[in-house]
Amino acid sequence: MKNFFISALVFLAGYATGSGAALAQSTAPGAPTQSNLVGDDACRSCHAEQFETYHHTAHYLTSRVADASSILGSFAPGQNIFRTSDPALHFEMDEKPLNTKPGGNQKAFFQTSVLETSKGKTTQTESFDLVVGGGTKGQTYFYWKDNKLFQLPVSYWRTIGWINSPGYPDGFAIFNRSVNARCLECHATYFQPLPEQNTYRRDNYVLGIGCEKCHGPGRDHVQREQSKRAAGSPSAILNPAHFSRERQLDLCAWCHAGLGIRSILPPFSYTPG
Repeated sequence: MKNFFISALVFLAGYATGSGAALAQSTAPGAPTQSNLVGDDACRSCHAEQFETYHHTAHYLTSRVADASSILGSFAPGQNIFRTSDPALHFEMDEKPLNTKPGGNQKAFFQTSVLETSKGKTTQTESFDLVVGGGTKGQTYFYWKDNKLFQLPVSYWRTIGWINSPGYPDGFAIFNRSVNARCLECHATYFQPLPEQNTYRRDNYVLGIGCEKCHGPGRDHVQREQSKRAAGSPSAILNPAHFSRERQLDLCAWCHAGLGIRSILPPFSYTPG
């Protein structure tokens, strides 16, 4: 009961579900693409102070590549086990070296379900690929299966440790909770959805809520600033502080108003302002 209750409170509840199957998965005309997104590093030379400060916020850290620094849960022996309501089922969190070269210290991280019955042992192992959640209260984890994204069945809560992921029933060894585009739209700057449900271009996404999520695609802005644009000419970047109240509310409500009843436009087609 405790695990179920905590799972219901995890910030992603209701997002990484199959309920978004009706959401359009195509990229709308004018939506951000890899060609007009430049990434936060392009902002650093002119906005160093803002860059350094912002990159420690929960917004920026809300999705990251899974590694030793981004995964909060412990992989130490005895602390890497999550036991379920079924005494025959538990989950193990393990880290393994990526290479065997001398001095190599890169690691990969895995989540394994272990079901032991009178008929023998059954296991399933998937990798920690993406961390989702700033970690203030907790975080959950996604794994890639070809071009599809799924949520791992065990998440992490700071005050408890390993817990059931939201949407997964306690006591079952399943890994099939699909990640729809609406979930990613609030936890990443950009993903390029493909026509099939929970399928994305693995070479065209930007993790975290980066500068361009709220300021708009920055390629034109960078090019104009590098070419020393004339004084008074448009900067080709958006400043939410100058938006009308309604447009400011639109921008925050994009992620902070809940899942919504229906999709008006395809995911990642909204432009701030």
